Amino acid sequence: MPSQPSANSTTKQITLDDFQHRFYASKVWKHRTFWRGVPLLKNPMDLWLYQQLIYQVKPQVIVELGTFCGGSAYYLADMLELIHGHDSNAVVVTVDIQAPESPPQHDRIHYLTGSTVDAGIVKKVKAICKANPGPVMVLADSDHTAKHVREELEQYHDLVTLGSYFIVEDTVTEYPDGPMDAVNDFLPTHTNFRADLECHQYILSFNYCGFLQRIS
Repeated sequence: MPSQPSANSTTKQITLDDFQHRFYASKVWKHRTFWRGVPLLKNPMDLWLYQQLIYQVKPQVIVELGTFCGGSAYYLADMLELIHGHDSNAVVVTVDIQAPESPPQHDRIHYLTGSTVDAGIVKKVKAICKANPGPVMVLADSDHTAKHVREELEQYHDLVTLGSYFIVEDTVTEYPDGPMDAVNDFLPTHTNFRADLECHQYILSFNYCGFLQRIS
């Protein structure tokens, strides 16, 4: 018979949850996190996991929905460079409704300006994926309303290749009708995806149950 959780384990869980919320509320990830001097709105633990997933999947295209200053696109492009080497044509396609003021320049980054769910933008992203055949990974970090995230999932999930990931970011946030609601709505009707709980290995993540792996 499995052992019952002790009072100590419950206390530890409460402490962990409290730390997660305190860390998110601190905004240190928002105001004091940079890649090569460029701001990026990411949990450093998630960034470490991203490089592991990129090494595992070896994507030819990473689609980033939400650019901000371009720091995360810069990071992803550098990871592709490290993993694939100089001879690869692997690219990052990053989309935002507003272009960054001074975006970092990198041969692997393609900037697109417009809504991530605009039909014209979706068409351009799919064309880039078609021109660069190989594994595709998608990261969603734009408008966090459930309706918008759900539409991103619908528009882009078919680009994700077998074994790769559609990462829905900021599922840990307490927004009503936020990213987690979109994930909960998406998964029951798309059984070719699963929430990869092994991606919680570092415990502290902004994307709990948001690492959606394509399994068929």
